[in-house]
Amino acid sequence: IKITILMDRVVTLHHNHLATRTEKYIQIHLGTNVFRDSFTFSATALASLIKSQRKTAPTLDKCFPTLAAHHPFIQKFPGDASLELILRKVPFAYTSMVDNSYFSMPSVLPKSAYDNDLAQEECSEKDYEMVKAVVQHFDIQNQGDYHDLYLWTDVLALADCLLST
Repeated sequence: IKITILMDRVVTLHHNHLATRTEKYIQIHLGTNVFRDSFTFSATALASLIKSQRKTAPTLDKCFPTLAAHHPFIQKFPGDASLELILRKVPFAYTSMVDNSYFSMPSVLPKSAYDNDLAQEECSEKDYEMVKAVVQHFDIQNQGDYHDLYLWTDVLALADCLLST
């Protein structure tokens, strides 16, 4: 991908910013683009933001319009059941991702791979069953697919949460 910046156009764009101090910007508007420091803007965990966002409209596709319109797994498997499933807090095998071989690992890893090392919590049987349900519902072939579903969900759900603030 090649990005070209035409400085004469940048200078003419309307811009403003929201800063906590001169060195720390939490939001910058440049033309129609908005860049936000998502952590500074909202230090709340994504799961909490999603829970709050669910209350903003009567249906999930209205609560999360960006996710519903652009998530490739939702495009392939449309419907409320898909949205409901990916908007749950699904475990991810973070410690298994040590090199590129991770992406070709089986779609469901051993239960211990989904343990939460930060919180020192084992993956519950309920959460492990949810991993299996996600894999089956979205026809996930390997950890590369699982990673992509997880990443698309986090990015697009966060975008919807930030756009509604």
